[in-house]
Amino acid sequence: MCKTKTKWPVIFSLSGTTLEIPDGGYLLENAQEAGIEMVYDCCEGVCGACMTYAKGPVEFATEDHCLTPEQVNNGQILTCISRVRGPLEIEE
Repeated sequence: MCKTKTKWPVIFSLSGTTLEIPDGGYLLENAQEAGIEMVYDCCEGVCGACMTYAKGPVEFATEDHCLTPEQVNNGQILTCISRVRGPLEIEE
């Protein structure tokens, strides 16, 4: 029997939209598929155009990105390389 992947609620605070995103799903990719417009450019975590604030667990797909440890500690994320790892609220 196939296991269903856990989905997490992701609240986009500015638009008031909530999506169910699979565990490990990319934030930007899933938002775009749902029709949520978000600012982005490189899709590799190096330009910072998609930087926003988040409350909840995300995992970066790479450690080679443009944010400083202080920015990450303050809740800043890059939506293009962020994988959802639990319930999340973000500013889009």
